Amino acid sequence: MTDLQKVSIVMPFKNTSQYLRACIESITNQNHINFELLAVDDHSTDNSFDLVASYAAKDSRVKVFKNPGRGILQGLDYIYSKCTGNFITRMDSDDLMPANKLFELKSILESSTEKTVATGLVKYFCDEHDVFDGFTRYQNWLNDLSKTSTHYQDIYTECPVASPCWMMYKADYDSIGAYSVHHYPEDYDLFYRWYEAGFKIKASHQILHLWRDHSTRASRTDPNYLDQCFFKIKLNYFKKLHYCDQSPLVVWGAGPKGKKLVKELQSQGFSLRWICDNPKKIGQNIYGIQLENIEVLSEINKPTILLAVSQKHSKTGINNTLDRYNLEINKDFFNFVI
Repeated sequence: MTDLQKVSIVMPFKNTSQYLRACIESITNQNHINFELLAVDDHSTDNSFDLVASYAAKDSRVKVFKNPGRGILQGLDYIYSKCTGNFITRMDSDDLMPANKLFELKSILESSTEKTVATGLVKYFCDEHDVFDGFTRYQNWLNDLSKTSTHYQDIYTECPVASPCWMMYKADYDSIGAYSVHHYPEDYDLFYRWYEAGFKIKASHQILHLWRDHSTRASRTDPNYLDQCFFKIKLNYFKKLHYCDQSPLVVWGAGPKGKKLVKELQSQGFSLRWICDNPKKIGQNIYGIQLENIEVLSEINKPTILLAVSQKHSKTGINNTLDRYNLEINKDFFNFVI
């Protein structure tokens, strides 16, 4: 077994002792056996470190470290420096790997002639209660993207690739900064870096990750993963990747999402127009901007439109509205979910 075939799995953990046995055993039971599991303890106060160390004592492929810094990003950056494999992937310490996960993701990369990120379908599960509808909707959205290869279609919606369900060549990962870019949410930042560098995202149509929901999961409790953190990173990359001061900026939607977006854009010095199709709001002056009817789009040359409307209206509903007003305009739409 050579390093050219080895998969390096980086896994931060903190106080997940009740899930670690099942997680590690799902990794050691992979049908691709040439891997190293690099686990880093982010200052656990339970017996998580000792539990992982017990597996490391029995299986040389499992290695455990203590985070010399604080937080997931510093832990990931530290253990990434220890990787010796040709492939890199990430795992969360409360989740499970189907036995074919590493093999499937690695096969996608090896069969591709382009710069590629490999991913696959995901499935939420929960031991405490039924999976909440919001998680099911996100799961189904992710899987639809994977089935249709449309991960870059709505890049300002949500993170379109599950953070613990991707694989890259390590050299490719190094080329975009690996874990040296310290921005939360780190998985969403990574996705934008893939987009910016021109990576293709190719997906298996098999379920390759089992995502455990529970009340103490970091995405629920860590302030670095609150909605406003996603909002901030979306705006930062929009300015970098898609904003053009020669293209008039238009916000579509005057509900809570639209108001939040407009207020943030104003605070960052953007000039914009604001439209909606709610007759009760058209003509109102909010934050010093007069809300206009959607029909004004026909008067604006090549607008950049940020959609701040509910998900159910984001695609088909928007097109139907344009048809209703007989609008055929040269435009860029970005579905800006907040």
